[in-house]
Amino acid sequence: MRRLSLFATFVACIVACGCGDLCDYAVVSETKSPDGKLKAVVFDRGCGTPIDSSEQVSILSSSASSPSDRGNAFIVGDENHAVPTEAKLQIEIKVTWESNTSLSVSYPKNTQVSLKKPTVAGVSIRYVLTP
Repeated sequence: MRRLSLFATFVACIVACGCGDLCDYAVVSETKSPDGKLKAVVFDRGCGTPIDSSEQVSILSSSASSPSDRGNAFIVGDENHAVPTEAKLQIEIKVTWESNTSLSVSYPKNTQVSLKKPTVAGVSIRYVLTP
C-alpha cells in the first residue's frame, strides 16, 4: 500500500511540474497604440502539429515581452483538433488602433472563432469581417 501511495505521489508531481505549456509562439505583428502605452500583438500559437495551431491577438503593455500564453482578446483556428488537416489555412488577422482605447480587428469571414472579447485592458474591440 505504501508503494502505491508513493507511486501516486510521484506521478502527481510529474504531472504538476512537468506538463507546462509546450507551445511555440511566432509573433506576426505588433502594433502600438497611438500613445504608445499598449500594443496589440498578432501571433501564431502552435502546440505540436500544424492542426494544433491558431492565430491569436493579445493586448499587452507596450513594455511586456512577447506572448507566452493564449491570446487575451481574440483566437481563431483550432487548438482542439476539430478542423480536418486539409481545412487548416493561415488566417490573416489585421489590427488597427482607432484611438488609445479602441482597436479594430479584421479577419476573414467563415473563420472558426474560439475567443472574441469586446473589451480587454480598457480597450474596446471592434471586429470586422473581410471577404
